[in-house]
Amino acid sequence: MKTISNAAGTFLTGTAIADAIMEYATALWNQRRIAFVDIPFVNGQGVIERAQFLIGWANQIATVSSRAIGSELREPATEQNLRDEAKKTIGVINAQPVETPDYTVFDTFDL
Repeated sequence: MKTISNAAGTFLTGTAIADAIMEYATALWNQRRIAFVDIPFVNGQGVIERAQFLIGWANQIATVSSRAIGSELREPATEQNLRDEAKKTIGVINAQPVETPDYTVFDTFDL
């Protein structure tokens, strides 16, 4: 299990979920983008709830390993979705291809 800390608080979640969030957040950070994520977490009473928050550009988060209170919290669909989104984000290219410019349109001049 790992805790995820951000401006909203600290959330105890599964290791694979936390690692996938960090992977996605890093990909978003590198692209100067943000995303909204929804994850399960274990509250202070041991009940599984959900947290929604922004990750990515200018949204700092940290994860810390924690001793498991019970069994490891897993949500394979969420883990896979976060990793898929990270892979798609890493592949984003904002630049557009440029054709070779036509320099003949400029006047010539002497230096």
